[in-house]
Amino acid sequence: MVSFSRKVRKYLENAGWNENRIINIDTFKNSLLENKYHFFKSTENFLQRFGYLHIVYPINIETESDLHFDVIQAINEIDPLWGQKNYYKRLGNRNICIIGQAHSDHLTLFMDDLGAVYGGFDDFLCFIANSGEEAIEAICLKKSFKEIQ
Repeated sequence: MVSFSRKVRKYLENAGWNENRIINIDTFKNSLLENKYHFFKSTENFLQRFGYLHIVYPINIETESDLHFDVIQAINEIDPLWGQKNYYKRLGNRNICIIGQAHSDHLTLFMDDLGAVYGGFDDFLCFIANSGEEAIEAICLKKSFKEIQ
């Protein structure tokens, strides 16, 4: 588990998160399986702690962005097969599962069976972090992501 920076912890707390948060994610799991996604223990653990959160963070003095972990909203806003076919191949045949969206819903967030997080938008695919918690930190602190060709 990552230790969040003070800044990111504040964004999380403002979104309703606390360290003891555990939610029921049956609706997420059912929707993912209905849409032919794999469902991993890493995804389950992450979504139980962060599912449904809508985190707002500043881009600059005047602008905010957000990320959320509403799996159903994310599934409804993209072609579910895109990631499963295109991104699957580009990740060396790693199965992935949708966990949410970032950058005002322009970047769909995916997690693999090891817990690593990737972001995709059409043909763009990037590695974000080795865990969901690290991904939250990286996104909120506007760190660079490594594009995957």
